[in-house]
Amino acid sequence: MDEKEKITAKKHEEPFVCTDLGTFMAQNEQEPEWLLEGILLSDGTTMLAGAPGAYKTWIALYIALHIAIGKPLFGMDTKQASVIYIDEENSIALLRERIKKIAGNWSQQEQDLVSRNFHIAYNARGVLENNYSPYLEKHIMEHGIKLIVLDTFRKGFRGDENSSNDVSNFFHNVIDDAKRKYGVSWLLLHHLGKKQNTKEMESARGSSAINGGLDVQMNIQDCGEGRITLHQTKTRSEKKAEPMDLQIEEDEDDTSLAFVLTDASKRRRSVNEEVAEEIIRRCQLQGTEYAFQKSTMDKQLLGSFSRSAVKTALKLLLRRGKLSSPRMGHYVWKSEVQKPSLPSSSPPNTDEVEKNTDASPPVGKKISPKVPDKGKFLFQKSLLRRWSTNE
Repeated sequence: MDEKEKITAKKHEEPFVCTDLGTFMAQNEQEPEWLLEGILLSDGTTMLAGAPGAYKTWIALYIALHIAIGKPLFGMDTKQASVIYIDEENSIALLRERIKKIAGNWSQQEQDLVSRNFHIAYNARGVLENNYSPYLEKHIMEHGIKLIVLDTFRKGFRGDENSSNDVSNFFHNVIDDAKRKYGVSWLLLHHLGKKQNTKEMESARGSSAINGGLDVQMNIQDCGEGRITLHQTKTRSEKKAEPMDLQIEEDEDDTSLAFVLTDASKRRRSVNEEVAEEIIRRCQLQGTEYAFQKSTMDKQLLGSFSRSAVKTALKLLLRRGKLSSPRMGHYVWKSEVQKPSLPSSSPPNTDEVEKNTDASPPVGKKISPKVPDKGKFLFQKSLLRRWSTNE
């Protein structure tokens, strides 16, 4: 276990941790980790808010399915993580249909991997009230869950969303408790406030305690003609997500669906790539190794790129393993820097898929639409099996 893992384990195990500033600063040199940069922080809480029918469930499923296998999306890498999708909003038939449209055309290896790493939970409302669910906790431990999607926040608990006390209790006893114990991330789906003024529409519906408990809030808007926008209204991190314009692409027979960046969004992202390439070029001119500070690179690129663009590019290069950062604000480039183990866009390892075949759910298992007994928490992975066959 490395130093960072020891610190994380200590934070999750001990209810109270106090240390001097020198020790604290020495322990937290690493950059924050993201499942999806600027949107889903590891060990954080993100809310996706929008009007009814604004593709909230579609986008949440799209993000979660990609993260389950570490598949890049929206022009960004993802950190692979096992996922629980808690659905209290949609019927099983509708959920199956949407999952098939998103992932039905993926390779067989990707489908096998997502079948193991993406878990469906339903009938969970009763166990997500004011007590931490033993069913959920058991599933997190058994499957190493690192992302929980709650669709929707309002139906996840039976309290009053306008009561700061009810909302705070839910965050403390359920959401924050899972984060403290197991380092999971949460993605909550919710509606925006009523249209009274511009500021009101930026905030999620209900008590201000909702917004106070979030690390990131992303608002989604249906712009019509198959186009939606995602923009960030809150973040506690220095890393801010750029606004994204997404085009909905469906095939002719309406069996698959994807969200792709429009040309305008691609142009914004190409600037970051351009700055990153220029930084590497300047490092290469210095020989096989070059150590520098951010302020030095700012001065070298002054007049060509903004300081914020340089900062974004440096973080991009750190994620890709092109640079290392021995301490904050200091960077080292070497002609061969060992790359971190990040997911790639290549298909998953076939041997790994076959090795875990025994852990997969029974093929063709049917789901009973009958409502289970109150309080029982059900998980279903066979929703994701046999994409190309009609049941």
